Amino acid sequence: MKHIILTFLFCFTIASLFGQATSLKMPEEENKEWLTALKSRGKVEQLSMVKKRFFLPQPARDDLSEINFAVPILVIDGIAVTDKLSDSSREQLFHLLTEETVKEIAVLDEQPEELYINRRWTGIIVVVLSDKKVSRKLQKIKIE
Repeated sequence: MKHIILTFLFCFTIASLFGQATSLKMPEEENKEWLTALKSRGKVEQLSMVKKRFFLPQPARDDLSEINFAVPILVIDGIAVTDKLSDSSREQLFHLLTEETVKEIAVLDEQPEELYINRRWTGIIVVVLSDKKVSRKLQKIKIE
C-alpha cells in the first residue's frame, strides 16, 4: 500500500511539473515589457514570440505573491483566442500560423483614448491572415 501511495505521489508531481499546462500569465509590468518588445520586432520575430507564449507548453508560474497578472488579448483574423484551447486546437493553430500564412501582426500596447473597456488594459495582438483559404482553415479549428 505504501508503494502505491508513493508511486501515485511521484506521478502526480511529475505530471504537474512537466504537464502540458500553458501559462499565458505574466506580472503586469513584465507583460507590458513583452508587448513593447513584440511591437518593436519584425514579423518573423513577432510570430515566433506569439507562438511561444500562446501555443507552446510553458511551466505554470508558482509565484503567487504577484497580485496583478496580465494576458493580452490575441485576435486572429477577427476571432479572439482564449486560454481555454484544447491541446489539439492549440497544435493546429501553431502549425497554421507561419510566415507564409500571416500577412501582418499589429500590437496595441497602450490603450487608445477612443476605446473604453470595462477591464484592466493588458494589450491586444491582432494577427491578419494572408488569404481566404487560410481563413477557412482557421474557421475549422475549434476555438472556444
